[in-house]
Amino acid sequence: MTFEDMNEVIEARVVSLLKACELTGLQLTRNEIRTETDGDSTALYQMENPKSQVNIRITYHESSEGFYIWVGKNSNPQPNDYFSFDGYIAKTGNGTDIAFSWHKSKLSFAEFVDHLFSFLEITFCKDLREIILGKTWQDYPYDIRFEY
Repeated sequence: MTFEDMNEVIEARVVSLLKACELTGLQLTRNEIRTETDGDSTALYQMENPKSQVNIRITYHESSEGFYIWVGKNSNPQPNDYFSFDGYIAKTGNGTDIAFSWHKSKLSFAEFVDHLFSFLEITFCKDLREIILGKTWQDYPYDIRFEY
């Protein structure tokens, strides 16, 4: 499966996620594909609730075959502007991301994306709904369980 094929699968699920979470006010604000000089490709999808200014970034890195999910208070994250929930977490220069890796999965890429986005629908539409709407915010300390 090519990176372009993978991105089509991801994009379809992002659209589905936005429809499912319509009541959270999330809107797609950024959709870009980047190719680094080393040939590594990255797909980035950013959603925002314009009223609360809560942002969600879903990034897929071809080289690590991993998804990184970032939820924060603004589009230029600082170390304490994030929301962490249970899962594997990778420390980055700007804060903390939740990392989900496909390369160790026995599922096909499409099945893995389906499972991941089903989890994200429940998380964003129910568990984090009040946070995305800007009605509440909870700061969490770093919880690094797995470092890359």
